[in-house]
Amino acid sequence: MFLSKRDGIWTLFFTDETGKRRKCSTGEHTKPEALAFVKRFDAQERERKRTLKLSLRIPGAR
Repeated sequence: MFLSKRDGIWTLFFTDETGKRRKCSTGEHTKPEALAFVKRFDAQERERKRTLKLSLRIPGAR
């Protein structure tokens, strides 16, 4: 995961679960704001993956 400034806006580049490199605009003009975006993005992705793992469990199985 890394940040790059493109046309005055910070862009986040990351690798998804299939191994593809993806990009996402932070919409921010300053690096500290972009870093705050990355922190929120990372937390949301971790929660999404955790929720996905929980939903894939078979009910009643141990």
